[in-house]
Amino acid sequence: MKKEDKIKALSKKAQQLTEEKESKSSTQKQVENIEENYEELFRKADFLLGRLEESNIFSENPYALEALKDEIHSEHSVILLNLDEEKERIQREKRSIEDRESDLSYQKRKIELEGEEE
Repeated sequence: MKKEDKIKALSKKAQQLTEEKESKSSTQKQVENIEENYEELFRKADFLLGRLEESNIFSENPYALEALKDEIHSEHSVILLNLDEEKERIQREKRSIEDRESDLSYQKRKIELEGEEE
């Protein structure tokens, strides 16, 4: 294969990796937006639970309110953990893409240098 063809093939692969990395960045931003929206919903739920507590609606069964609070806090923790794991997975994938981009750059430079030696 000619030097120009090799470089062209590597450039095409590099472009594909760039597009893949951009897609991962977009996905990462979506996950961050979901997390922000969820945090806002949790703050609202916490506020409503406080209002319920103040209203004494659960005065005959205070354990029901505590159980509800515990369930919401538990779900909150699970969801945040899942979102964190998803963000970490995306970050690992982006690092992998960056490593492959570096490898392609090295290969391209190596081919260019080989042409200069001839």
